[in-house]
Amino acid sequence: MAVRMILEGWGLSVVAAPSRERAQAALQQGGLRPGLVLSDLRLRGSETGIDAVAALREVLEAIPAILMTGDTSPEQVRAAQSAGIHLLQKPFGPEHLRSAIERVTGWTLAG
Repeated sequence: MAVRMILEGWGLSVVAAPSRERAQAALQQGGLRPGLVLSDLRLRGSETGIDAVAALREVLEAIPAILMTGDTSPEQVRAAQSAGIHLLQKPFGPEHLRSAIERVTGWTLAG
């Protein structure tokens, strides 16, 4: 909720989904074309944010993505890098989030 409030404070529209399946359903139902995927690395069960981004990219092609994580294991870092996903290490503040979003999207956020 905190990240959502920050994003909305910057004027971004947010569609939150607890799983890859729910995100895909929201996209299909709403006919949405998001400009960014922001996900935790660890999701429910054995699913990861890398899995979710890969599934969404099947529909949205080269959509920019950021994974938020406290996991600094070399395997996770390599997996995210190979998938072309920016990692944002927890804990982070709003300025780190803004910088990461602007870097991967090319947007300039109000704030």
